[in-house]
Amino acid sequence: MAAAAGLFGAAQAGGHGLHLEYQAFIAGTKAGAAHIHLRLEAGGYQVRGTLATDGLWGRLSPWRARFAVEGGFRGGQARPVALAVQEWARRKERTIHVANGVLRQLRNGRHRLPRPAPPGVDLMSALWVGGRCDQEQVLHNGRHFYVMTRRGHAVRPDGAERCDYNIVDDDGERFRGWVALGARHGRRVPLEIGVIDGVTRRLALVAATMPEDGDAAEPPWSAAMAARAVTPAAP
Repeated sequence: MAAAAGLFGAAQAGGHGLHLEYQAFIAGTKAGAAHIHLRLEAGGYQVRGTLATDGLWGRLSPWRARFAVEGGFRGGQARPVALAVQEWARRKERTIHVANGVLRQLRNGRHRLPRPAPPGVDLMSALWVGGRCDQEQVLHNGRHFYVMTRRGHAVRPDGAERCDYNIVDDDGERFRGWVALGARHGRRVPLEIGVIDGVTRRLALVAATMPEDGDAAEPPWSAAMAARAVTPAAP
C-alpha cells in the first residue's frame, strides 16, 4: 500500500516516533484521554498506547488500559505479529496476548484456556499504521471482532477523508461508526474515531508531536511482557 510505504519512509528519514494525544468524549462530555506512540523501522512497526477515563466518567465508570502491537507489512498492508492489551476496571483486571493465531488471557489472576484468535486485523494496526477506507473490513480488539461495511465516504478540501461504517460485532449487535483520516507530520493518522450504539463515543486528536529518542512518550510495556504474564508457570 502506498500509504504504508510513505509512512515507513517518513519514519526512516525522521528517526523518531510519532506521539498522538486524543481527547475522549461520551455523549458530548469530556470523558478521558488516549496517548498513542507509533514507530516504523526496519520494515516493521510498533504501536503502543494508554487510554483512561477521567473526571466525572472516571468516577462513574473508572477504566484504564494500555496496549502494544508489533508487526510488519505484507502485500503493502500492516500485518500484526503480536498484540497485547491490559485493562483495569472495577473488580476486573485482564491481560491478553495474541500471536500465531492464538489468544491467551489472564483475568483477575487466573489463566484462561487458550483459544483461537479472532479473525481480521487488530484495530490499532488498522487505524494507526496507514489507515484505509475500504468498502469491507474485519477488525478485532484482541477478544472480539467487528465486520465493517462502508456506508459513506467524503474527502475534505485539505485531503482528509471521513469513512462511515455500519458495524456488526461477533454477538450480532449492530451499530454505526466512523473514522476521519488525515496527515500529521507527513503520516496518515486518525483525526477522529467514533461509534454510536445508543450513546455517541469518540476520540478527537488534539496534538501530534515527534519526540526525541528516549523521551517518555512511549509506555514502557511490550507484547513480550504480556506473553510472560499470560503463560502459566511450569509445574
